[in-house]
Amino acid sequence: MCASPCGPGEVPALRVLLRPQLCPRIPVLPLLLCGPSWSRSLCCQRFLLDKDVQKTSAQVSELPLVLVLSLHTQDICKALWCHRVGRKCETKFMPAAEGTLCGQDMWCRGGQCVKYGDEGPEPTHGQWSDWSPWSPCSRTCGGGVSHRDRLCSNPNQKCPKDSVDFRTAQCAEYNSKQFRGWHYKWKPYTRVEDQDLCKLYCIAEGFDFFFSLSNKVKDGTPCSEDSRNVCIDGICERVGCDNILGSDAAEDSCGVCKGNNSNCMTHRGVYNKHHHTNQYYHMITIPSGARSIHIYETNISTSYISVRNILKRYYLNGHWTVDWPGWYKFSGASFDYRRSYKEPESLTSAGPTNETLIVELLFQGRNPGVAWEFSLPRSGAEKKPPVQPRYTWAIMRSECSVSCGGGHLITKGGCYRDMSLQVNTSFCNPKTRPATALVSCGVSACPPRRSTKLSLVQGCLPPSSDAIFGSVTCVLRECSRTCGKGWRKRAVACKNTDPSARVQLLPNAMCVAEPKPRTHEACLLPRCHQHKKRQWLVSAWSQCTASCGGGVQMRTVQCLAGTQPASDCPLHQKPEASLACNTHFCPIEEKKGTFCRDAFHWCSLVPQHGRCSHRFYGKQCCRACSRSNL
Repeated sequence: MCASPCGPGEVPALRVLLRPQLCPRIPVLPLLLCGPSWSRSLCCQRFLLDKDVQKTSAQVSELPLVLVLSLHTQDICKALWCHRVGRKCETKFMPAAEGTLCGQDMWCRGGQCVKYGDEGPEPTHGQWSDWSPWSPCSRTCGGGVSHRDRLCSNPNQKCPKDSVDFRTAQCAEYNSKQFRGWHYKWKPYTRVEDQDLCKLYCIAEGFDFFFSLSNKVKDGTPCSEDSRNVCIDGICERVGCDNILGSDAAEDSCGVCKGNNSNCMTHRGVYNKHHHTNQYYHMITIPSGARSIHIYETNISTSYISVRNILKRYYLNGHWTVDWPGWYKFSGASFDYRRSYKEPESLTSAGPTNETLIVELLFQGRNPGVAWEFSLPRSGAEKKPPVQPRYTWAIMRSECSVSCGGGHLITKGGCYRDMSLQVNTSFCNPKTRPATALVSCGVSACPPRRSTKLSLVQGCLPPSSDAIFGSVTCVLRECSRTCGKGWRKRAVACKNTDPSARVQLLPNAMCVAEPKPRTHEACLLPRCHQHKKRQWLVSAWSQCTASCGGGVQMRTVQCLAGTQPASDCPLHQKPEASLACNTHFCPIEEKKGTFCRDAFHWCSLVPQHGRCSHRFYGKQCCRACSRSNL
């Protein structure tokens, strides 16, 4: 099964925009749409990768995590919105590809989020067909659109058992090419750092040097031997055990995809015995069928982990010979052997093994302890079908609009998975969704509070921060001055603000729950002296200095304070004093007796780009420029 299946049916995978007036000739880089095998986050990474197409592979690998923002998942069928951490939402107003999941048992079809139907989607696990020819441009000038399609109709065939490894075949392509003046036979070199897994490192057979022959391997190349992850555009992309690109699905210790370790039993232990040096000592026997094998030193030592079968055939570090770190294939499984001068030795394998293995310790000086663990299937274990999540509605309440005196809150339905995690409402049955309602709340009476009223009357002022809204309809004020700084006074009283009872004044002792507001307040008014307003005055535009080929229009710009000239008007508001006009090219008349012709076939582009005044282009494309009205 291919790690990146095509979408179901026919998918127009690429759409291409064309530059204005060059519609039939120059296509812009295409926009890659996501499909049903892509997670939305990975789809957004491809969205940003297309936008940042000029970035290098290293820069692209450092793109921050992106998420799909979709308050209503169905919206992605119309426009895919992405959010990059630390930035705003971004979109290209393009829908997700046909077949993209948009809800429980729902997918995008024709811009709508609809149910699967009786049969549901049937993805083709294979490859794309060849591209169709480019369609005619939608316009003959002014910028249009051209597109091409491909079908997911080329199923991927299983590789024969004796076929050459994909990475090996890529290294072999360089056998016929000279490398620094010589020909070599190349084979893959995989002992590289994790960030270089998708570069094509090859080692020359019979020599001790390796080299990066390409910055990235071909798409679909496995990142490593014992991994489903594949390289795409030079980046190692995750592939889950469900063979879906970008999926986080993983096998449990029993080798069950998305399992819970219920079908097997894990065995663990630590070997910490001490012996004489330069001898092999038995540590653990691992039965056939073991999975999730992990053997590691608890600390750095000079001893070595050794592995053999029951017939005393050594696979690792046998016969007093120490092997290099790397990947080893034996007993039906791949083993990752790691040994570093600064880290403890380890041996891991996902399994399963097809024979019994004997793990020994080649003792060299001391043993800080060797831990081990592996899992074996339970006898008679039956595979249980995965538990399907349940999606149900729950009532969600907003906060009350007030804390006392009578208010309201809003109730609405929220969709929850297994009554523990809130998910998008598209996962729940819309027919059983609770109706949104307005419910009364905070009906208890409010305690008495102070209200204020100004003693003088002139103009209406809304209640200040220490007044209670609803208890005082309007407060009146008047400042002691008409300009500059003054004072205003107000009377402060304690009154009952319960809307259900009659408003009445109360003794001040009843309002001890809050501090008494101030009775005096400063009022700041505009300055008493007024400056004359500064403003720019402009005259009418003059006539253009030329009828074609570019001229200038002029006008006078003055700074005035009232009717008097001034010099302190805001410079950023100053209008333009000159303006370009009649910038079109003047027609060039053919001189009688002069041979005027175009020297190149592309001369029609010269007037379009405004280059007729150029000394070289104007002369070499005389005929095209003389006929142009630009």
